[in-house]
Amino acid sequence: MARNTQRGFCIWTLPALLLAAGCNIGKVSRVVVVPPNANSATRACNLLSRSGPGCPMNQPLEIRVFGRAPCTLLEVEFGDGEKTEVRNFDFAKSEDDLQAPLVLTHIYKGWPGPKRVKATGVTNCAGTATTDFDLLTASGTPSYRLGFQQPVPTACTPVPGTKPLHPGALVRVETTDVMATNYGCPLGGCVYGADGKPGSQAPAQFPFPGLREFSQVWRVGTQIEQGGSSASFTVRERGPLEVCVNDNNLPDNHGAWRVDITVDERNAR
Repeated sequence: MARNTQRGFCIWTLPALLLAAGCNIGKVSRVVVVPPNANSATRACNLLSRSGPGCPMNQPLEIRVFGRAPCTLLEVEFGDGEKTEVRNFDFAKSEDDLQAPLVLTHIYKGWPGPKRVKATGVTNCAGTATTDFDLLTASGTPSYRLGFQQPVPTACTPVPGTKPLHPGALVRVETTDVMATNYGCPLGGCVYGADGKPGSQAPAQFPFPGLREFSQVWRVGTQIEQGGSSASFTVRERGPLEVCVNDNNLPDNHGAWRVDITVDERNAR
């Protein structure tokens, strides 16, 4: 059960001995995210449901990881599918400052909404710490707003200006019919909102057989989800989010939706 000591770091042969007396093993204890130009009085980013404040996307945010003693290797996941490794960081910079944080800068792009930052000790470093916060658009909301007008050239259209979704992300969609869509039937016989034709199942000639005719549909890779005035689903595979129209004759459509999309990436992987 011997130990090796190199540059102040302890390497034990058994994980169970990591916290043995006398070995200066590092530990991750806390992580916070703070907005640009933060000072000592600035509140850390939080969820709006916890009285906020959220933090802005497309601006550099500081991720501050607190702990104690030296860590040979720790990993920080930013909550948007990106992560980084940090080697040989000593949280105890001096006898008088045992909480000197590791400070990283990250710019979030793509999807607003709830994020979870996670710091994990990997080698000669114990502990895991997380923090949740809402990432906000320039208008201060945690949702992406999409204006969608028909006709469209193809059944599915990628949501512009966003990043691919990761498995485990929770997508919530709320759609307002700015103008109910006329799908071109004789005498205006098929005018519907995003929910489509009530009680219907599209036949084989439609893009998404079995889902409601003339309705909104969502697609991520091969995953297909029924949309409408309100919908939610958990992403099962990595891919861009696409908004689709379940209609077999697109050019004669006329209508518009306003869509608010909230992507909760706290459990994405």
